[in-house]
Amino acid sequence: ATFCLMHRGDAGRWVLDWDYAAHHQYKTFGMFPKTMIANQMFHPSSSQPYRQATAYRWQDEKCPVTTLTHDGFCGVVKRLGITRFYSAGDSLTEAFTSSLR
Repeated sequence: ATFCLMHRGDAGRWVLDWDYAAHHQYKTFGMFPKTMIANQMFHPSSSQPYRQATAYRWQDEKCPVTTLTHDGFCGVVKRLGITRFYSAGDSLTEAFTSSLR
């Protein structure tokens, strides 16, 4: 496991995956990112149902990554006895906390 973690991200590639995009979109809350020009200008089609920028996933060749899910995250937190956590930061933090709702 240590070897794997030391080399995570060393070898791999971003792959376009519309199925991944379909299962990992989430509602946005507040002002971000609904007001982003890219979101306002995007019109879904059968060939591109989501913005292409949201349809890539990392495929690591040395240390596969498991997708973090709401249930998986909450299960680990519960097993560790954590009753609350504080999240502070930027838009990535907002996206993370929104995905837990």
